[in-house]
Amino acid sequence: MVMQRRLLSESDNKVSYLQIIGFAVILFGLVYLFIEQIAGKLNGDVVSITFFTIMLGIALAFPDLLKDPSNNLSTMRIGVFMMINVVSLLLLKIGWEQTSLKNIGFDQYWMGIIAFIFGAKATQSYFESKISALANAQATASANPQNATGTNAINPVQQATGTTSTATNEEDLDGCGITPTQLTTDAGLPASKGGMA
Repeated sequence: MVMQRRLLSESDNKVSYLQIIGFAVILFGLVYLFIEQIAGKLNGDVVSITFFTIMLGIALAFPDLLKDPSNNLSTMRIGVFMMINVVSLLLLKIGWEQTSLKNIGFDQYWMGIIAFIFGAKATQSYFESKISALANAQATASANPQNATGTNAINPVQQATGTTSTATNEEDLDGCGITPTQLTTDAGLPASKGGMA
């Protein structure tokens, strides 16, 4: 059975056409950078445009870079990737021939932009992991409906957080990790000692 090559990357092990184009773009960018260096025409404009071309090739060659854990394209990942590319492109263009960060004008505004980008990446990672864990827990619960009501059922929240407590319904935890107190009547224990009348 011969596997067909696809335009987009799929679960099979064959490289897609877009990935081949991505590798070709990366190779073109590196060769062009090398030729410009040999010719002595290397400057900030050439370096920044070549950098952006190579990063575009990386996005095409490695499509999983822009996918979330559920294997769908993530707009947040694309946005963060492009913001990092634009900041890097500007810094390369402005600072290629400069000798210090002060000459680039690298001040608190630049630092704020870079902090915002890394904050956006951290936020994206946090919410993707939470959504993925919740989706996996719901998928597991819906795949095994007979276990969802059984005595040894694992709560989807416990599964999403990695805990494997299989407490029965009578021994369920109260959400704080504490087993609820069971009150029983003891005829021999007076009320002043905690006995129930």
